Amino acid sequence: MNGTIAHISTIRAAALATAEKLCRVALAAVSVYEALVPKMLFTTQAELDLVARSHLFWPTPKAMLFFVGACEIAGGLWLLSGRASRVAAALSVALLLGVGTMCAVLEPSILHHPFGGLSKNLGLLACAAVVYRLAPFKCADCEPSRTAFRTKKGVV
Repeated sequence: MNGTIAHISTIRAAALATAEKLCRVALAAVSVYEALVPKMLFTTQAELDLVARSHLFWPTPKAMLFFVGACEIAGGLWLLSGRASRVAAALSVALLLGVGTMCAVLEPSILHHPFGGLSKNLGLLACAAVVYRLAPFKCADCEPSRTAFRTKKGVV
């Protein structure tokens, strides 16, 4: 009997780990795609106007979109790396809510746009919640090496 319970527990743990990894990869893929395609490669005038209306750009709206895109790619690569996944997921939620709210205030039509960000963001928020909930609290491999901090008096 105990062997069966342990086997089910192992299968369940593997399924949860797979769910976390799939959600993390999906969140990363959307981040990288949303950075490359609309912000860097195929910028539209509507996006430039939205950034200009926000007054949150330097030096130009196009440069700001490119910078935001580069940050999104970095965030996506961070998620793909699997390091500090809980922090990356929490930051993703904060940015999705913050930027999504700002865009909705500046351009309310995105709330009912057929290809709009609201429905996409709800799925991304769900993926981020799964990553946050299922990612390990602490990674044993992520601890700094004590040998890197040696002094004349010993390890710091």
